[in-house]
Amino acid sequence: RRFVEVAHDRGAALFTNYAVPVFNDMGYTEQAGFPTYRKDWHGYAARISGQQVLNRPGRPLIVVNTPHAFESPFPPDSLHADCVSYVLNTPLLHNARMSLHPASQNDPERQERFASKALPWLQAFFELRLREYVNPHVSPRWWAEETQLESHGYRLDKMSGVVAFMNHGKPSGPERVSFQTAPLGLQPGKPAWMWRLQMPHPQDADDSTPGDDAPIPRLASQTQVAFYEALPEILAYEESWPVETPVLLMITHSPALIRSVGGRTCQFFLAEAFGARIKGSLERKSGRIDLTVFNYENDIELLVPGRPGTMPLRAQMHQVGTTHPGTDVLPAAREAEVEPVEIDGQTYLQLRSPRGSTEFVVR
Repeated sequence: RRFVEVAHDRGAALFTNYAVPVFNDMGYTEQAGFPTYRKDWHGYAARISGQQVLNRPGRPLIVVNTPHAFESPFPPDSLHADCVSYVLNTPLLHNARMSLHPASQNDPERQERFASKALPWLQAFFELRLREYVNPHVSPRWWAEETQLESHGYRLDKMSGVVAFMNHGKPSGPERVSFQTAPLGLQPGKPAWMWRLQMPHPQDADDSTPGDDAPIPRLASQTQVAFYEALPEILAYEESWPVETPVLLMITHSPALIRSVGGRTCQFFLAEAFGARIKGSLERKSGRIDLTVFNYENDIELLVPGRPGTMPLRAQMHQVGTTHPGTDVLPAAREAEVEPVEIDGQTYLQLRSPRGSTEFVVR
């Protein structure tokens, strides 16, 4: 760490490549790539966890999937498919900023095709890039070899936390997990929503490649799995976990989520995305939702799920800091345009927020 501080004093940054970078500005883990992961996922997960614990939030980590362990430049088809899955799944489970495919060392055209198809996953990584690694004390414990279900906890933003899971075992019946909410930056006792987020397994995704000017397709699915009038200190959840496919459980106090920013549709609907941020609260008795949207660059679309069994019907809005021309008088709140939409089987009330800081009251 002292070496990094001295480098910063001289206007330099430290970039390193070795299996377990302890402290640096950016690093990549070439040695701890796919061959290690395939042989022993526990050891690989432990290495990545150590890197996340020892480095600051947002520090770029690049995972390089090297072909050095194979006899030919490209592995057999089965290994190749596993390599692709590893490259695309790793940054969802671990807070890696980028993950590279070995084709880049041998076939630029093939690498370009891979990168183009991987754009939805790359966008999802970008949306999660500022996660902060924490320990929510997930049970059962993968590092004690009590389960084949790997798990990692993160503070996501000021109102949300996320726990990422991946089943390294075989298809099986439901497995129950539990974890603490306070380490995720959440406040037990306040209203909260729990969402299940998932990107498809790469082998199950559409094989088409978007054109250079085409928008990135949204491949993620997101469903509400629970609502808590008062968030408990410990949450429990159970499902039949898909094999080798990360599942993220996001718990948030935010009563609204961001669907798109400046016409760019998000993969995951979060409380912060592409420079926009939501601050909000739910009044338990009346169901009134108060939102403040900070959005200084682009117009955005908001999604309000409401509480189970209820759906907000109308909203009022006004822009913070605006007054009637030539006066200090604040304009009255006006009716906001609302639209019910259904996404991934979930019904929302959709709002549009203009550029600037805007307040909404949703009933």
